[in-house]
Amino acid sequence: MQKQFEEESWAELESDPGLFTLLIEDFGVSGVAVEEIYDLQSPLNSRTYGFIFLFKWLGEHRRGRRELWDFSTQSKHNVANHRLFFAKQKVSNSCATYALLNILLNLNDITIGPLLKNIKESTEGLDPEVIPNVANTGELARCHNKHARPDAVRELNKQTNGPVRRSVVYSSSKQARFHFSSYIQFDGHLYELDSLKDFPIDLGEISANTAWTDYFQKIVLERFSNSDVHSNEIRYNLMAVIPCPIMEAEEKLRILKANVQILTQILEKFVGSKLTTDKKLGVDERRRRLLLFCESSFKSTKCNDSKCSCYSMPSGISIEQVLSHSVINDWFFHRNRKFINLKLTVSSAQVVVIKVCITKLIALLNYVDSGIAQVKMEINALKERKEQFLVDDARRVHDYEPFIRTFLTAMAEKK
Repeated sequence: MQKQFEEESWAELESDPGLFTLLIEDFGVSGVAVEEIYDLQSPLNSRTYGFIFLFKWLGEHRRGRRELWDFSTQSKHNVANHRLFFAKQKVSNSCATYALLNILLNLNDITIGPLLKNIKESTEGLDPEVIPNVANTGELARCHNKHARPDAVRELNKQTNGPVRRSVVYSSSKQARFHFSSYIQFDGHLYELDSLKDFPIDLGEISANTAWTDYFQKIVLERFSNSDVHSNEIRYNLMAVIPCPIMEAEEKLRILKANVQILTQILEKFVGSKLTTDKKLGVDERRRRLLLFCESSFKSTKCNDSKCSCYSMPSGISIEQVLSHSVINDWFFHRNRKFINLKLTVSSAQVVVIKVCITKLIALLNYVDSGIAQVKMEINALKERKEQFLVDDARRVHDYEPFIRTFLTAMAEKK
């Protein structure tokens, strides 16, 4: 009975970025997170995979004029839309999971894991109506219900024997109905993937010089400005499905460390045997001593454009090795272009000889070092935030009612 309940019933979920991030991980997806959008007027993250919009469900009247779907056009585009994954929900309260599925299963550059991979492969080319019958919705429901509040589960238990409602998420007070819908870019168009609709809704072509997130922002703002109902409705929430910020920061740290290693090697070749350091010292301490030595040795070096005292690039360090790392490339060719002296010599082939100002090289190493410190702080903050997601989730799903009942009973018996 419990297994059947888990497979056929879905509890109401809160609109919370931490909850959705953990739910994505439970699906087996890696490298993806969810963040909340607090200001629709500010620029949106252009790396966003998709948006999840929670709004008060008002039936068909919620749509603006430009979003009405022509069913003859819809039929004409059916074949094209089969390339776009779209699942239609068939049970109440499952819209949160379906909103995620309709984004994640349209991404090609993420690791979706065995569960979603199986769903994608087994439902390829099927009509949206059929997908819930084929997909492993039991496993999805277990992942989904894992993050529901106990009162939502209790409410669901009461409804289990009642009629199945096709609608959305129900609040406990006044039965106000809320719904999650997704937005993605696909084939140069913006699509709304509403799991209560029969097909994806094409919201128009995105021009080549417009970021899809900017076009989405324009559409959403128009929806509110063109609708008297929505202009007075403040109960909505917008979340963005994005690349995992922890993984992005760790990749940035890896690049910065590679930059530091290259710059340190260059300085060591300049210094040569002038400085000897104990190899037992840590890498950071050896680099600190190297910097102190270089700063004191070259402090009189002037750096005024063509009068700059430059030193040829030491042998053993290739220009490709230096410029293959984005931070060094950015610093050399955007921040300090005037301090680079490039010379072409023609023999059997053209050879590029680069000369580097050593004082600026020291400044660059300090610059990258400070960048490492900042990124480490960022990673720590992001990991603390992730830990808070877990704490909040544990508090959310814990059932405090038995304790409260026992406590109040004990207090009453003492009187």
